[in-house]
Amino acid sequence: MRHTPIFKEALEQCRKRLAENPNFPPLNSIEEQLKYLIAVDEGKQTDLSRLKDINLGLLAVREFEPHDMEFAKLLHDVSYRVEEMRFGR
Repeated sequence: MRHTPIFKEALEQCRKRLAENPNFPPLNSIEEQLKYLIAVDEGKQTDLSRLKDINLGLLAVREFEPHDMEFAKLLHDVSYRVEEMRFGR
């Protein structure tokens, strides 16, 4: 459970934005990806094959920069931790 706090913070921030814009597909994707990451980090999900498909950094750049830099930065931080998970750092 090394990364769970930042994943949960990102999920909370995502859900705040979803409350304002529930039909925005990128937010729905982000929510699903974060739920998966939390499950992996907590050991509830053992299938790591989807880690390579996490695209939070890309979504941050395309959908949230520059108008929501706080959320974009959080997504970039999560993306960095996903890379740590993928490569065992």
